Amino acid sequence: MSDIQLISELYDLLKKSNKIAYFNTAKTEVIVRCPYCGDSQEASHAHMYIATVPPYQFYCQRCNTKGYFGAKNLNDLSLDNSELGLMLDKSIKKTVKNTTKTGKSVFEFLNKKRDLLTFNENSPRFLRKIDYLEERFGRSIDVNNLTDLKVVFDIIKFFQVNKCKNLLEFYSEYDNRIEFLKRMDKNSIGFLSADTNYMNIRHIKPFAFKANDTPRRYYMENLNKPVEIGNKVYYIGNQLDILSPTLTVKMTEGIFDIASVFMNMNDGIKDPSTIYVAANGKTFNLPIMNLRRMGFLSINLEIYSDGDVSLDKYKHSLNYDFFEKIHIFYNVYNDEKDFGVPLNKIKVKKYRLK
Repeated sequence: MSDIQLISELYDLLKKSNKIAYFNTAKTEVIVRCPYCGDSQEASHAHMYIATVPPYQFYCQRCNTKGYFGAKNLNDLSLDNSELGLMLDKSIKKTVKNTTKTGKSVFEFLNKKRDLLTFNENSPRFLRKIDYLEERFGRSIDVNNLTDLKVVFDIIKFFQVNKCKNLLEFYSEYDNRIEFLKRMDKNSIGFLSADTNYMNIRHIKPFAFKANDTPRRYYMENLNKPVEIGNKVYYIGNQLDILSPTLTVKMTEGIFDIASVFMNMNDGIKDPSTIYVAANGKTFNLPIMNLRRMGFLSINLEIYSDGDVSLDKYKHSLNYDFFEKIHIFYNVYNDEKDFGVPLNKIKVKKYRLK
């Protein structure tokens, strides 16, 4: 089946399934509603753009979720056509293999796991960065905590040890590369995503890529540049019991929030039937879809929300059929907007949606 036929079949399947779907003016993209953030509350609007040529890159303009549209994404849209999914995956694999410098397939990138480094506890870098985290969370932190949180202090060495060659070449394009890398090495902390394809890099002091850029507190780094594979979802390290009758998912938008929920509100205690998740954005459905693919079908959801996300937004975007219970928590302590703060600055207000 040709590439044109594949997209035509995808479009027909969307329409037959009563999904919102339409082409852009140039017919270079199919636009659908994003399943990962629930899209806008206007039911006729759509914000996920899917390219009509392989490797079928997609991007949601609302939640910034992106990647290559294949079989998994068909399932996430509740579209049942395994043959089409296999053909999309085959076309993606062939195209990415032909366009990457290494000649590796997209699935080799997806299956590549990167290892955390051991910590040099006596180095000035370690002491400076752990002091920052302890001040941020208002509590002592040890190496076991850092491992649970999948923290990277020596970011440049991590890139080198895990052979992120394309990423290091990308940094070489900047005029102030040496200064940028030095500042990252000294003043940045990395948090590795669940599939190890992304790193959320936080700066102790905001700084910019280039001299004229606006200084940033953090950014999300794709470790597979230029291949867009995997997702940004972050889990705190824990061994889950696949036989647990019901999984409790404690979820936040950001990493510092879920780290505080884990360490401050739950005293860092692990439970094989509980997982701590940061969506790294407003893609609250994506972590749940990942867990359902792993076989966890009975889920109690607890969202520790940022103050600017309304209950109506959750009512609109969450699929109630995925959950046994849904609770939303807000931090209503004076002038606080989220949970990424010390315990003495957390005052919880709870709502039940299901």
